[in-house]
Amino acid sequence: MKLNQTTTLDASIYSGWLALFSPIEIQVFDGKRLLRFDERNRVMLSPGRHELRFSNRTLGYEERRVIQMKPGEETALNVVPPKSTISVSTSVPAEVWIDGTRVGETPVVDWPVEIGTREIVLRGAGEHRMTVTATVAPLRLDVDLSAPARPGA
Repeated sequence: MKLNQTTTLDASIYSGWLALFSPIEIQVFDGKRLLRFDERNRVMLSPGRHELRFSNRTLGYEERRVIQMKPGEETALNVVPPKSTISVSTSVPAEVWIDGTRVGETPVVDWPVEIGTREIVLRGAGEHRMTVTATVAPLRLDVDLSAPARPGA
């Protein structure tokens, strides 16, 4: 290089923000590193390609995505977990309510639901309430309504 000569350097030195939107609680890994999001659900990442893994072990949810971070920009990422199904059968006929919505009479087969905590109410000979966790695996409930309901069930 000669003295008094101008040289241009093209380098991406500014990080960018990843903003995450998810209806369920998830952990996000960049390679093997667990990302720590701020109170606005954002994290700063270096520019370039990132292989992200989203995980919620309790719900059986796992997804991988590749993103391209641009220097100084915010990248919004929406996580849409897969739906699951709930099937309910009972020892005597009953109405089935899931999260406050009447879905029919037993048996209810493969009713689509979001993964996460769901409230099931069975109305027949009395009312039986239960809170269940719908995971990515289909949930099957076989409820004996001839037995008295347990407190808190």
